[in-house]
Amino acid sequence: MAPKGNAHYYRLRDQELRRLSRTIFAERRAIASAVPDPKDWNTRVLSDYLVGEVLKTMPATRRKRWVILKWLAEKFALGKRYLEAEVNDLIQRH
Repeated sequence: MAPKGNAHYYRLRDQELRRLSRTIFAERRAIASAVPDPKDWNTRVLSDYLVGEVLKTMPATRRKRWVILKWLAEKFALGKRYLEAEVNDLIQRH
């Protein structure tokens, strides 16, 4: 800070700003890597509600139900037409 009359002039220290910037962005990367991977969460939900390939109970929360329904939908072949009896059979197996 360099006062001149009523005005004060400030000068930034470039090296210090660069160091702070590196520190802040390093912390952001650390925080971002600490956020759980959604796939890990899905795996945890599946392991909580499935015994092998059999569903123990249907989750109460919408987000967990969505994980179970996506898992069940993957049991069906894409583009194949199923009879109602086939759909019921596949669902009952799980």
